[in-house]
Amino acid sequence: MPRAAQKIQPIVIDLNGTNDKGETTYAGYTLYQAVDLAMRSSSPEAFEWLKAWWNAELTTMNTTPESF
Repeated sequence: MPRAAQKIQPIVIDLNGTNDKGETTYAGYTLYQAVDLAMRSSSPEAFEWLKAWWNAELTTMNTTPESF
């Protein structure tokens, strides 16, 4: 099959999960942990990261405020 005719399949990485206590997590953090992490972060983008966390808009590359 010619390369131009091949379809590119997206890779979907689900950042949703559950921790050992059965609590729902997103990108490895519960709601309390995400808020705590954003509040303690020295990153100027911490609030924007928290909003992205809340809206489930993070990628595997920006799972901390410092990497956002």
